Order: sequence, then structure tokens, then C-alpha cells
Amino acid sequence: MKRLGQDAKTNLLLFTGCWLMYALTCFTKSNYTASVAYIVSQGIFDKVNSGTIASAFYLFYGVGQILGGYLVDKHSPYRLITVSCIGALLTNLALCFTTDYIPVLIIWSISGISQFAIWPGVCHIIATDILPRYRERACVFLQYGLPLASLGSYLFSFLVLENFGWVAMFASSTVSMVAALVFWLCVQHHRPENVKRGDKAHVLRRRDQHKKREGFLPLLISSGVIFLLFVSMGTTLLNNGAQVWIPTMIMESYSVSSGMASMQTLFLLGVQIIGLLLLNPLFKKVKNPFVGEIMCYGLCLIPLIALQFVGQMPLPLVLAMLGAMILITRVWAVFSMEVGLLFGKYGYSGTYSGIGNSLASFGIVIASTGYGLLSHQFGWAAVTISWLVIGVMCLACCVPVLFLGKKLLKKNED
Repeated sequence: MKRLGQDAKTNLLLFTGCWLMYALTCFTKSNYTASVAYIVSQGIFDKVNSGTIASAFYLFYGVGQILGGYLVDKHSPYRLITVSCIGALLTNLALCFTTDYIPVLIIWSISGISQFAIWPGVCHIIATDILPRYRERACVFLQYGLPLASLGSYLFSFLVLENFGWVAMFASSTVSMVAALVFWLCVQHHRPENVKRGDKAHVLRRRDQHKKREGFLPLLISSGVIFLLFVSMGTTLLNNGAQVWIPTMIMESYSVSSGMASMQTLFLLGVQIIGLLLLNPLFKKVKNPFVGEIMCYGLCLIPLIALQFVGQMPLPLVLAMLGAMILITRVWAVFSMEVGLLFGKYGYSGTYSGIGNSLASFGIVIASTGYGLLSHQFGWAAVTISWLVIGVMCLACCVPVLFLGKKLLKKNED
């Protein structure tokens, strides 16, 4: 077997650390979601309280992402990720010792904001410390983290909830964060000297060359990428937010059992994982991420239009269209991350990624409550219509960036 060069080994180590940190953090977030049905069925919390706890997490998480994005561009992302990991570890550990509503609400909210630096920090490291020839692959493989972590969380919940209760889910989250922290400390110790020394001096020098001419906000506006921040929220409304309600929609529209409806969640997670694997050649061919984004939403209109006939189409066809919608929006996230890397030249990759992830988190909150209200008042047809409207608006937002974004692409080629 051909031996890896030193650069390849170093970049593999950095990316593995980033991937594990991100994936295991996603596992901790998914553990509560996977436990909600059990929590409600056992009378621990009612639906309102369970939903409030989930919404509070993402509200505080979203606020924290804005702060984290700014900080990782100013200070060492490695140290800030370590702080975030410790915060997530301690809050999950604390949840092992209480099942009272108010303490759980407070601790889970703190857990959300404590993860302020993980996603922006990971994006910053990929944009600045991983060599350019490996960044495209890093963007693709990082997107496996969320569906794999969610799949692991749901499968784990099937094994432990009935026998050990929901506290076992947070105990597993604590163990996973301990493992992530240990590996991350090894990554920090073994990363190369040019990265260790000051961590970010080379990034700050690059940014200083341009900041007199263009700051973050002017760059965001002049390139048109500001429109894509709103697409980040819309994408979450069609992906993570929609997945919360899809089992209920299937159960009520096709009179299937709750257990069978819940299996659709696993199906959609599997579609994302397998789909990303099969579409890997696509990311090598589409060099312009703005073209990739508009292509995704152009294609996404097909399943969004088809889903207007939920309840009338055969269930297998509905599942196929839902799978296509979820997969396409996951592919969009790959191109979106590549856009964030374009800001790395100026030292703003963390800031952009943090703001985008913040808006995405707020999208989950809106979906969690909004889709429930829409379906209750007007039926599931209103929800699928809202999905189509969101898809059209996202496509419209992608169009101007296709032309204005050339400026940002050209500067990265210089």
C-alpha cells in the first residue's frame, strides 16, 4: 500500500478530529430528539414542554453560533472548540441527574450556547489549515456527520430507552464527548508547527492585506452571498425542520401506525448517507459552488411540486419524493460550505459559517412550531404548499449570486 505523505497524514488527522467533533456533537443533539416520543409516552413531559425544551436549545445554539463565528476568526479555533466540547460534556452529564422540567430546560439551553465554537471552528480550520486540494473532499465528508450521528442516535434509542430510560441517552452523550475531547487534544498536540505557532497568524496577515479595501459586510453584500444566508434558513426548513413532522404527516395522511411512520425517519437518514456517497463524483465536476447551489434548488422543485399531492399519490412515491427533497437539500449544504471557504482568504470563514448556521438553527425552531400550527389549522396541504414557496424563494435567492459571486471567486483564484 502506498504510504501517505506528511501533508496527507497531517490533513487526515486534522479532518478526522474535526469530523469526530462535529459528528459526536450532532449525536448529543439528536439524542434528545430521539427520546421525545418516549418522554411524552412515559408522562415525563407533555408535548408542549418537550417542544419548548427542543426550541430553547436551538434558540440559544443559534445565538451562540454568531458569537462563535466571530471569535474563531479572532482567536485560536482549536482552543475554542475545546472549550465548547467541555461545555457540552458537562451539560450532558448534568442532565443525567435530573428529570425536572425547569432544570432540564435551563441545562439544555446552556448546552446549546456552550457549543458556540464547534461548527464555526471546524469550518475555519478546513478553510485555513487544511490544504486546498483536500478541502473539497472535506466539505463532502463532513456532511455525512449529521445523518450518521442521527441514525446512530435513533438506533441507540431503540436499544436503551425501554430498558434504561432517557437518562441513558445523556449518559451516552457524555461518554461520546469525553471521547471527542480526548481525540481533539491529540489533534492539537500533533498538528504541525506552522499551525501551532500562533495558530492563525498567517490568516490574519491575509485578512490585513484586504481589510482596508473590504470588510466582511461589504464583501458579503458586493458578492451577493448575503442572499445565501437566507437560503440557509430555507434549506433547514426543508431538511431538518421538515423531518421533525414527516412521520406525523405520513401517519395522518396514510393511516399507518406510529411505529411505521417513525421508520420513515431512518429511511430518510439512509437516503442522505447513500445519496451523498453515490453523488460524490458530482462534487468533483461542479467547480463553481454557486452553480451547484442553483442547480440543487432547480432540481428540488420537482419533488416539491410532486408533494402537493400527498394523500393522493401512492405512499412509496411520496417517500421517494421526500427522500429526493431531503437529499437535494443535503447536497446544497456541501456547496454552501464551499462558499464559506471562499471567505477563508480574508479570515472570515468562521464568521460566515457561524451566521449561516445560526439562521439554520432558527429555521429549525420555526419549523418545529410553524408546521405544527399550519397542519393543525389548515391541514398538511398548507405545509406542502409552504415547502414549495420556500423552495421557489431559495431558488430566487441563488440567482443573483450566480452573477455577483464571480467577484469573490476571482479573488480566490488570484
